[in-house]
Parts: sequence; structure tokens; C-alpha cells
Amino acid sequence: MFGGYVTMACMWARMAAGAVNKLDWGDAEAAEFYQATLATAVFHNGRLLSGTQAHATCTLGPTRTPMQLAPEPFSSMD
Repeated sequence: MFGGYVTMACMWARMAAGAVNKLDWGDAEAAEFYQATLATAVFHNGRLLSGTQAHATCTLGPTRTPMQLAPEPFSSMD
């Protein structure tokens, strides 16, 4: 999931940059669309992306708990 959040953050950053560029050029016809794009990018990168710290901690954290189990209980299928 962490990789997905990072990928989406990059995509929203690119879309926001494009929206800013279009707004700077004065594309009044689609200004409302580009304003909505910017608002969505701010929401995603500010609100949803903030939860990635928990995913990063889990991904990069130690794997002690399942790896400390002895293999014997898993090998007997009697």
C-alpha cells in the first residue's frame, strides 16, 4: 500500500502542476475544472498521504514476531 500512496502522490503532484500551468495561461473555459484538480491534489497529498507514515513504519519495521516461530509446528500435518 505504501508504494501506491507514493505513486498517487506523484501523479497528483503532476496533475496539480499542469493545472497551475493552465490557470497561469488564463484558460478561463476550464478554470473551474483546474481549481477542482488543485483542491483534490491538496486533499490527497495533505490528508490521505499523511497516513503513509504508518505504512512506512510497518513496511520497514522489524519482522521479529512471525519469524521467531519455530518451524516444527508448521511441519506436522497429522
